Amino acid sequence: MAQRKAPVKQVGERPGPGRKRGEYSQAERIERLRLLLHGRVMPTPLEALAEEVGGVSVRQLRRDIAQLARAGHDIDVSASKETGRSCVRLHNVKAGQISLTKRERLTLLAARRVFDVFEGTSFKEDIDRVFGKLEAASSDADRRQLGTWRTRICFVPDGGVKRASRELDDHLNAVLSGLMRGRRVAFAYTSSGDHASSGWLEPWALVIYRNGLYVLGATAKRRNDPERNGPRLYALERFDHLEFVRGDEGAFSPPDDFDVETNFHGAFGIFAGREPQEVVVDFSPSLRATAEARVWHRSQRFEELPDGGVRLRFEVGRTEEVGPWILKWGPHAKAIAPPDLVERVARELEEAWERYV
Repeated sequence: MAQRKAPVKQVGERPGPGRKRGEYSQAERIERLRLLLHGRVMPTPLEALAEEVGGVSVRQLRRDIAQLARAGHDIDVSASKETGRSCVRLHNVKAGQISLTKRERLTLLAARRVFDVFEGTSFKEDIDRVFGKLEAASSDADRRQLGTWRTRICFVPDGGVKRASRELDDHLNAVLSGLMRGRRVAFAYTSSGDHASSGWLEPWALVIYRNGLYVLGATAKRRNDPERNGPRLYALERFDHLEFVRGDEGAFSPPDDFDVETNFHGAFGIFAGREPQEVVVDFSPSLRATAEARVWHRSQRFEELPDGGVRLRFEVGRTEEVGPWILKWGPHAKAIAPPDLVERVARELEEAWERYV
């Protein structure tokens, strides 16, 4: 009697019940599960943990938990008294304990180098202290390895670095104090157009852009004035005065629907606002690969041109930063729309040409 052959799974076939495709191998997934549980004191619902581990099914997650238990980890899976949902917890985990893999430490070192542009400020000092604590909690071998890795990662800033100063650092401390304590700070400010303003500032968010620090917030004329204007963006180095005044007065809360990411949605750079308009830019064939390799804007769309180049379309409310971006590509980029952007780019090219003739 001929044996029946097992069915062959075709490439792309949906996995069987309880077997979702994950982003990690089994060994990587179990290690990720261990690290997630090790960093938590409170029980975590199985459904939520399954997604964090890598989009696996709850059934697969239970098998991974069993694998960890067989490896000697004290794990408890039980129903929550409040919700009745099954939750998992790793015992003997104390608040404040953090376990990092070597790769995670390397990633943190890479992130640390990004903040080198703020050398000379308390912001950078705080970052250094955080890593100092991490190194102090590491073994001698790990510290030596971190020292070696530090020389293998470099961050090269684009567009220059804003100069640090004692005054800038004082302003940064005032902003951070106001932001953390929810208190207005006294300010005096001069914009790039020499417009002076003063009053009380509500620092809603700190924004890092092109190696510089900006404050997003609203302003009021008086410390306890219920009326406020904004929000708008302020360059930290343009403050003439910024002071955190101690006391219970001047408390504030951003609007319930405020979200700093949403505030910049649709912007090209940090200038947001106004009705969206379509920007069209043509790139030459030699720059096509570079243009298509990046996400310049969330709304971007590419179209192939007859000469082998590519046309980029996206919608923004303000185009102040689009012009300089087009100009930096020289003869390989051309503004097509909107008309005022085309006119501004052409005018700046003419003015630049006049400096050379």
